[in-house]
Amino acid sequence: MSAEAQAKGITEEELLNDLEKVREEMWNDSHQVEH
Repeated sequence: MSAEAQAKGITEEELLNDLEKVREEMWNDSHQVEH
């Protein structure tokens, strides 16, 4: 595995984790507004 491919894989994993956090926060916010 090249260093570039390894760095890209780590970056993609971090982006997915960030997206998951944002989606959870948006989901929580929307449900707080409903109640």
